[in-house]
Amino acid sequence: MDLLYFWRGDNYRRDLDYGVGFHLNQANPLLHDVGIGESLWSFTRKADGRYALAAELVISAKTMNPHGFRYGPYRVWGDLRRSRYFGIEGQPDISTLVRSFGLKAKAGVLGRSFQGKAAVRALHVADHMRLLAYAEPLPLEPRARLLPEERLEALLLAGDENEVARLVRDEPSGLAAIPFT
Repeated sequence: MDLLYFWRGDNYRRDLDYGVGFHLNQANPLLHDVGIGESLWSFTRKADGRYALAAELVISAKTMNPHGFRYGPYRVWGDLRRSRYFGIEGQPDISTLVRSFGLKAKAGVLGRSFQGKAAVRALHVADHMRLLAYAEPLPLEPRARLLPEERLEALLLAGDENEVARLVRDEPSGLAAIPFT
């Protein structure tokens, strides 16, 4: 079963600033009803109040978080080769499409219908197909990149600290240039 998740706009922006994780944690047990190879779609609210499609995680694993984990006990992992984050700027408002899915999103502000455990909703196959078609022309989010793990590992195994530093410096990883405290 494919799922739809509402990613709060402030959390979306913060997650991009600190580096995307290609995983999602949630308190809703529905999160573990998604099958391996199925999709967890997410949409977010842009700063101007409109909604945009933010990501498709194609699920590669499901795990449990430690007891008392802040974001809930359920975690899903996206396949790093098949999952994608979309650039949200320039996208048309996706709220009409989301409301057409029959998810009981009746609140005047769409995001209010996706709060707490209701943040994750099951999608019908037809709605998943509509999201696939909608997402096809969307540009990818340039900051949602990971360092090439194979190259990094090879450099680490070779003990070449200078090349590791160069890779981290030169490879666009998507991390914002902000101080971490």
